[in-house]
This record gives sequence, C-alpha cells and structure tokens, in this order.
Amino acid sequence: TKAEDAAQQSYLQRQKCVETYTTGMLALGVGGKKKLPEAVQRRRQSQVVRNLIEAGEEDLDNIMNLSAVKASEAAFENHVMATTVLSLSMGMSLGLNRKHLLRLGLCAMHADVGESQLPEELMEKPEQFSPSERKEMETHAVKGFTHLLDKHGFNANSLERALVSLEHHLNFDLKGGYPEVRRGEVHLFSRIVAICDTYNALLSDRPHRPAFPPDQAVKIIARGAGTRFDPMLCKVFLSSIGNYPPGSLVELSSGEVAVVFGAGRGDRP
Repeated sequence: TKAEDAAQQSYLQRQKCVETYTTGMLALGVGGKKKLPEAVQRRRQSQVVRNLIEAGEEDLDNIMNLSAVKASEAAFENHVMATTVLSLSMGMSLGLNRKHLLRLGLCAMHADVGESQLPEELMEKPEQFSPSERKEMETHAVKGFTHLLDKHGFNANSLERALVSLEHHLNFDLKGGYPEVRRGEVHLFSRIVAICDTYNALLSDRPHRPAFPPDQAVKIIARGAGTRFDPMLCKVFLSSIGNYPPGSLVELSSGEVAVVFGAGRGDRP
C-alpha cells in the first residue's frame, strides 16, 4: 500500500542519516585504530556534511533527530556532530544554498577545534573549573583561530572557519562572551553556531550541573535573544526545533510518558 511504501521510505531515510552520523564520528577520529592522514580526514568531513545536506533536503526532521543522539564515550565528537547537524538545519530553514550550507557545516564542525590545543588534564577535569582554569578554557577560541590558519593557510575557506572558531562564543551585542571584542559585526555563521553550540552544551552534563531537559534548554536560548544571540536567528531556531525538541520527555493525555523523536514544530504531542 501507499502507506507501507511511505513508511519504508521514511525508515530507509532514517537509516541513511544514522550511517552518515556514524561516518561523521569516524571522520572526527572516533573508533579509529590509527589517525587518518589530514587530507583523507578533510575529504571525509566534507562528504559527511554533503550527505547531511542531502538527507536534510529529503526530510529535515531526519537530521534534526540526530541532534538527540548521545555517545558518552565520545562526548566531544558527539557535541561536534550535534552542533553541525543543528547548524545545517538552521541554514536550511534560512534558505541557504548547497554551497553556503557546505561552508556552514564545515565551520560548525571546526568551531571547537581549539579545545584540542588545551591540556588534556584540563579538558578531563571532573570538577568545576577554578577562575584561572575557566580563563584558560576560554582561550580555545583564539587557539582554534590560530590553529586553523597555521594548519590550512590563509585561503578563503580556512579564514572563514578560523573566524567562526574565534567568534562563536561572542555575545551578539558584543557586551559579553569571549574573546573580548568592542566593535564590528559577528559573522552570520558564527551567530548560527553560537546558538547551536550553546543549545547542545546545555543538553550535556557538566561538572557543576546536570544536563538540562530539551524544553528547558529551548527556554534558555529564547531568553538570550537580543543579547547573547541574534534575535532573528533565535526565532528561526525555535521555530525549527519546536516546543518539544527531539529527546524531550512528555506526558500524553492518556497519562503515559513518551520520548519525542521528531521535531515538534510547536505542536502538542
């Protein structure tokens, strides 16, 4: 029947998305027995972003749902993939073409690369950071900027990725965040990644707090509109992810508890 054919097609699309997510984790170095050559790794990362774009064009919900995937044994890489997925979803909602989506996806994928330049003991510390440790942690934005330029040169793509790495922790109004910047305008991709990076970070456990439920994380993002985040982009994000984002626990009218696995778009479950 048509319903069965549609269900089968939807299942195959979801399976393709999961395969792309797994490939992305491998491209970021998870599960590999040895480090891939830089050129091979970069090609794989580009292909992962292209596959995510293709999947999102078929059904945006399929890649949105991947943002709820959690792999505790690879928390950093999981965060990178979720931020990339959410950033691409926003880009598609904004109507960006494939060329710009590829650039956005790769910028999101490299936004936190500076964390790899920090001491391992700092990144793996199980307790809350001291003020000096927090200050050192915040240097990852500048370290990512210099690392990407040192590694890939001063071409247009490298400069754009380095800029997003530098800017994505800046406040939209430039009155907070890091590093300190007093004037100018934050790049569109940086403003998109800022929302998606923060949202996914809120969903993750931290030494000083447990993970926020998705619906609470959405409210925190909404409260930051106009100060921490671009208000127009906040509207796009909140509209695309809905009031009941993937991973939310909801109580049905029957009294049963369910987990949301599709973007709610604001509809009640």
